[in-house]
Amino acid sequence: MEVYEYLREPTSCRVAQSADKAHKDINFKLKITSESLLVPWQKMDATNTFNLPHISFRLKNGVVKKGPLN
Repeated sequence: MEVYEYLREPTSCRVAQSADKAHKDINFKLKITSESLLVPWQKMDATNTFNLPHISFRLKNGVVKKGPLN
């Protein structure tokens, strides 16, 4: 079975997701959005449009411990 990428994540029955990688990537994306020159409503829109679906996908399809996310 081949591995394919969806939302820049390798996806397959045999792919184990890295919790550390997921945590770092989530923090990085949120930090970039927060530090951008967008006005506050645009930051919220960008987070809702791009960051939350990516986070949701990782949490649903990977083996990610939720402790570090707190």
